[in-house]
Amino acid sequence: MARRTCHGGTWTYPRRHRHRTRRLRLRIVNAYAALFFAVLTAFRTPRVQALMVVCLLIALVQSALFMLIEHWRFLDAFYFSVVSMATVGYGDLTPETPLGKICAIGFLVVGIGVFVLTVTSFAQAILRELALSEDNDDDPDIGHRWDK
Repeated sequence: MARRTCHGGTWTYPRRHRHRTRRLRLRIVNAYAALFFAVLTAFRTPRVQALMVVCLLIALVQSALFMLIEHWRFLDAFYFSVVSMATVGYGDLTPETPLGKICAIGFLVVGIGVFVLTVTSFAQAILRELALSEDNDDDPDIGHRWDK
């Protein structure tokens, strides 16, 4: 533990403690910056973009069917579709008709699989980018991918 000293009524820590704290803050800021840029790069990955489009299409088709079958407004139908695909399931909206329940079962089987695949691909792209940025940090001649 660093010992504090009093100079004119102000308590201060020794200089080496302040430098250690400053270095720690810089490392934390650098880690968050690397994560931020890794997330941006992951969103630009063609596989992640394609899977996000597929998830959106599934949610839109499911919304259209629930608008027709259950007579829900678009926002309610889309909300139900996304919440169901993400396996959150608040329970505030539920299909009432037998056809709506059958459609929900079918879309859940397909939608959950595609949603999990999308989230997994997104996480893999982030981890891959973080690994590349760590490798680039070791070699000063190679810039970060987002610097290009």
